[in-house]
Formats: sequence, C-alpha cells, structure tokens
Amino acid sequence: MRMVQHTNGWIATSIRVAHTAYQALCLASIFFLQCGSADTMAELTRVTRHTGTSAGAVESAHPIDRGKTYELYFRMDQTDECLKVGLTAKTVAAGLGGAHRIVISYFAVDKLVDISAFQSVAPGKSVYSEIGRNFDHRWNRERELLVCSSREDPIKKFTPGLYKIRFTTFSPAPFSFEVTIHSRQAIRFFDRP
Repeated sequence: MRMVQHTNGWIATSIRVAHTAYQALCLASIFFLQCGSADTMAELTRVTRHTGTSAGAVESAHPIDRGKTYELYFRMDQTDECLKVGLTAKTVAAGLGGAHRIVISYFAVDKLVDISAFQSVAPGKSVYSEIGRNFDHRWNRERELLVCSSREDPIKKFTPGLYKIRFTTFSPAPFSFEVTIHSRQAIRFFDRP
C-alpha cells in the first residue's frame, strides 16, 4: 500500500512538473512570435490606401464561397518580405440618419503567376494563385492580414508583379471600402488589370 501511494505521488508530481514546463514553453513561444511580428511590423513603414464603392468596383469571376465578390489590383515593382493588408467596409445604416456602419468583410490576396514554363500550357499564360486570406475554414476572420513570403514555395514570394485582392461582405447592400497595405516599398492600386 505504501509503494502504491509513493508511486501515485511521483506520478502526480511528474504531471505537475510537465504541465508547468508546458505552460512556460507556450508563454515563451507566444513571446517570441510577438517579438517577430513586432520586428516585421516595424519594417512596414509605408502605408498605401485605396477607397472605393461596391457600385464602382469590378465584380470578380472567382467569388469567395459563391458570394458576390469584387476585386482590386495592385502592383509591386520590388521584392518585399511581408505585407500587411487590411480592408474596412461600411454601409449606410438604415434609420441612423445616414450614419455609416462597419460590415464584416472577407478577402483573399492573389498573385499573378506565369505558368508558361509548363509544357502543356501556351506561352505567356498566367493565372492568379491565392497567397493569403483573412479568414479560416470556419470563417473566423481578422480585419488585417500579415502575409509573408515563403522560402519553400516560389509562388508565395512577394516578387515584382501584379496582385489582386478579392473581397466580399456576403450582403446585397451597397458599401464603401478602404483597402490599406503596409509595406516597405511603393504599392500602386488599379481598378482593372
């Protein structure tokens, strides 16, 4: 009986030590992730904005989950490591004397990729490939998205070229929007490619 109590005490102590070590590891990883994000954010000193309305925006042929989706293009002339993209959409709230109400918006960032290197594709053929989105598979979303280049995937590198932002509010109501991009270099927006 005494041996069993001693063994159970040892197991309980081991579990407490392991749990404490796990908590310390989680806190350390959060600290280092925040430091890395803060360093990256400190480098993104250039802010470029584009405003528009859903009535004047180009409707996308590639909707987000079958919702009415719009698109806006931007060009980078130099390589960059990360971009922080944000989108705010507002609609006129009924009954509030014309006051604007922020509406939930979802967006994806796509990169134009030249696929003519593949043998079965005609020369000069390009397609857009998604490199980031502000929502996950459960539709949890963030207002801003930090997208960084991937060393393992050449498609997900911020190289000079054309990019597009597809966005939706999943609402038929007209809205105004503002897209903000934080970067280390100049960004130029276009309504059409």
